[in-house]
Amino acid sequence: MSYIRPSLDALEEPFWSYIQKGRLSIQRCAACGQFRHPPQPICARCSSFDDEWVEVSGQATLYSFTVVHHPVHPAIESWVPYATGVVELAEGVRMVSLITGIALDRIRVGMKLKCAFKRMAPDFQLPVFEPAAATEAA
Repeated sequence: MSYIRPSLDALEEPFWSYIQKGRLSIQRCAACGQFRHPPQPICARCSSFDDEWVEVSGQATLYSFTVVHHPVHPAIESWVPYATGVVELAEGVRMVSLITGIALDRIRVGMKLKCAFKRMAPDFQLPVFEPAAATEAA
């Protein structure tokens, strides 16, 4: 089965390259230290064009979520229902991700999460977020 893959451009390629190595890395302004996601060519805080990629903790808080009941693509039809959410990383940026490792009716805004990786194909994985504490997953 083929899976949906991101279309890579020069800005996003480092993010996905680190993900394939099992590392959650986020772009950071080399001038002022502001993290930014999705990657941008210029810092919104100080207008610097200098950036670096920094491995982050993977610790997050669930900011918002929804349970999807209709597959958006045939490749993920077997997943429904599934949860997708906006997570706020400890470093302050938000990103969209699948929420895994927990019953859908137990997911709560504000819960603590950690990054994990879901293998989609032999050469591709996605970052996902799961409960940080085993007691929340039960």
